[in-house]
Amino acid sequence: AKTLHKTIVLPEGHDIRVIEAARKITDEGFAKVILIGDRENIEKVAGSVWAGWNFIKAMEGAIE
Repeated sequence: AKTLHKTIVLPEGHDIRVIEAARKITDEGFAKVILIGDRENIEKVAGSVWAGWNFIKAMEGAIE
């Protein structure tokens, strides 16, 4: 994925483990990340553990 510039969509975006995974993925430059879940909860949890989280896209609802 690193050389292909892919985007990864991760469910349960409010889960600290998912946020840590997103952090590792983006820090290493493997892919762009979209977190799925309640935007307010994602912002609250991600902001408390990762100052650079705001370039991750957070989406509410399901992808069709």
